[in-house]
Amino acid sequence: MTVDSGFISNLAYCEYKALLHAMNPSRPRTPLGRRITRSILSGLESNGYTFKEIVVRGVVGGVEVVASPDIAVFRGEELAALVKARVRREARWSPTDFLQLGVAAALYDGAKRDPVLLALAIATSKEGLVEAVEAIKRTGYPKPAKGSGWVIATRIHDQEEAWKVITRAVGLVRGEIQPRPTPTPAKCGICEYSSRCPYAITK
Repeated sequence: MTVDSGFISNLAYCEYKALLHAMNPSRPRTPLGRRITRSILSGLESNGYTFKEIVVRGVVGGVEVVASPDIAVFRGEELAALVKARVRREARWSPTDFLQLGVAAALYDGAKRDPVLLALAIATSKEGLVEAVEAIKRTGYPKPAKGSGWVIATRIHDQEEAWKVITRAVGLVRGEIQPRPTPTPAKCGICEYSSRCPYAITK
């Protein structure tokens, strides 16, 4: 099994769902946010920064860990920032939204003299997300901002925190630690694995 971005996002939702995701991989689809971000920012050069599409891979404890931010920002050869963009019902974010970006930053092999910036662009519509990503394009670098139906949030990458997430994910995949399921009627009601999950709470 591979620890990928889907595994990491599900890990924060429910660790048992993360394992079911890994055991039943679906054909990956390119999220709308990624398509918008890359169409606007990929190849952009501004203020000494270059925006690129990257995939980060590493092997931890014999398990492949793969992370692919929507866009990466470089200053020369140095990784400066990672960006993830999503469309949601509310323009809100939580600390767990940064997990995928943190894993990518932790695994990236390039020298990091300065802490890497993690940035989220969250919007309630496609049009709002376009505005948010265009705001990043105008400034030439991800910065906190807010508009009608969208928000850009940033935080500094925490290497120690990210490795805790990676270590736990690898331990779950290797069967060295037991998953901590977190069933609730709301979570289980929308989980695609609820019909086969022994912990699911059904109505």
